[in-house]
Amino acid sequence: MENTPLRRSDVQVLGTNFIIFGAVVPNVIPKDKITDPKLWVNVAAKLMVGSEVRVTDIDSSFMARLYVTYASQHDIRVHVLEYHVFETPSDTDEGDYYLKQRGQQKWCIMKKGNSDPVQTNIASKHEAERQLEEYLKTLAR
Repeated sequence: MENTPLRRSDVQVLGTNFIIFGAVVPNVIPKDKITDPKLWVNVAAKLMVGSEVRVTDIDSSFMARLYVTYASQHDIRVHVLEYHVFETPSDTDEGDYYLKQRGQQKWCIMKKGNSDPVQTNIASKHEAERQLEEYLKTLAR
């Protein structure tokens, strides 16, 4: 098979061939559930075949790229091109305090019943767990 030169019509500005959509969801959606048509039923009419949908959650703890293979009114099929979970929400529960990833505020130490973080901008979950442990020891004195 020989390489044939591309025609002018073969190369186009991406914005006219397909559209890249962005979707922000409240929580991490597992890879096997992100293609469920029920998830996309309300926006299926807006999307079109050949488009890409980039999905992330409000904490930016996961990212997925989807390719729309079929879209018609309230019916849609998407294929996962890329899927990454960066950090999972913390299961750490130390009584009244817990850890939460909050996007630009990074990992935070939170107190139950209070929306203001006790401490913000902690780089990693491991570091946040360590600081929470120190904080709880300080409170216990």
